[in-house]
Amino acid sequence: MTLFKRPCLYSKMNKEDPEEIFHRRAKFLIYKTLQEADLISRRDPPLSSFLRLKLLRLKVKIGKRLAKLRHSVVSAVRFGGIRKHSHGGVRALKKLFHGGSTTGLPRPIFTLEV
Repeated sequence: MTLFKRPCLYSKMNKEDPEEIFHRRAKFLIYKTLQEADLISRRDPPLSSFLRLKLLRLKVKIGKRLAKLRHSVVSAVRFGGIRKHSHGGVRALKKLFHGGSTTGLPRPIFTLEV
């Protein structure tokens, strides 16, 4: 009967202070929230870099179109009058700002008599 005379293997715990319980719960919730925020922040950069890349490509596309338009206007002025080349420049402008639809131009905007 020595089995019953041995001291108890589990000791009785003192009751925790309610303030300590509240503090421990708050720490746990803060930890969980920070973990979730960390996971979300790890997922976001590929999306934002993808958007940055799309925006960069769009800027390059617009820049190329504007450079081509500028070159055509400069060459038109250099090689004698704007009248011949103005239709192409207006068409390029309209294509740039209206997504490619160039139908229905009444007459050239820039006309110089040389």
